[in-house]
Amino acid sequence: MTLELYFHDGYYIPIIISNPLSSKRYPEEGEILALIDTGFDGFLIVPQDIFSVLDIVPSREATIIGVCCELKSEVAPIRIIIDSLNLIVDGECATYEGAKEVILGIEAISKLKLILDGCRHKGIADRCVAIQR
Repeated sequence: MTLELYFHDGYYIPIIISNPLSSKRYPEEGEILALIDTGFDGFLIVPQDIFSVLDIVPSREATIIGVCCELKSEVAPIRIIIDSLNLIVDGECATYEGAKEVILGIEAISKLKLILDGCRHKGIADRCVAIQR
């Protein structure tokens, strides 16, 4: 079972974001496209409005260090669901003032097998399969 990624100035994967401490999910129906960012070593970044809609209570503060600057963020437990791969992954979600996009980092994509074809602007994702020896 594989999932085709979307390409538009980067690779995007459809996900559902869920607050594991309540029944809130985003979006309420369907999925949202998350940008796959191999340069972000965290799990997930969301805009502040999504953080609020999910009734997320920050568990701690953190600093996100980027190429341009350091950003103070709020962090809380989160769950992502990739329906087409029948995959649920728990991690931590961060938000900061000015966050505009849902970004999936290395911590989350380490649970996926990704094949990116930059020449054709295509990509696929699949669940990780344990290596047989």
